[in-house]
Amino acid sequence: MNRARQYGKTTTLRGLSRFLQKEYLVADMDFQTFGDAKFKNENVFSMAFARVFIRVLKRKEDTFSERMKEIIRDMEEILRRKDESFELQELFEYISDICGAATAPVVLIIDEADSATNNQVFLDFLSQLRAYYIDREIII
Repeated sequence: MNRARQYGKTTTLRGLSRFLQKEYLVADMDFQTFGDAKFKNENVFSMAFARVFIRVLKRKEDTFSERMKEIIRDMEEILRRKDESFELQELFEYISDICGAATAPVVLIIDEADSATNNQVFLDFLSQLRAYYIDREIII
């Protein structure tokens, strides 16, 4: 959605999230909270995204499979170590693993994405997200 301020975009996304939670594992993220520094490079962005993604998912931890808990623990270890080699490719591999291990389809809702639209790392993230979405049926 792309509209002027105070048009109801966030309210609409929150309503959609509540509606979808009955059948999906919904991860609501707000890129406005990332700040410009989190788009410095792929590693910084991937670490910030992973940290928020895990925190949001863990709100529904009671529905996790054992495999999903294991994948999240692995990601938390990467975050703890501040792994400088963790970039978009690795992030998407973990996201794919989480989607495969989840007990319900995963839906990612990103609010305030326009706060990052002029950033190359964010554009690369969107390109990869689109590619994974298109290939979702064949990605193992």
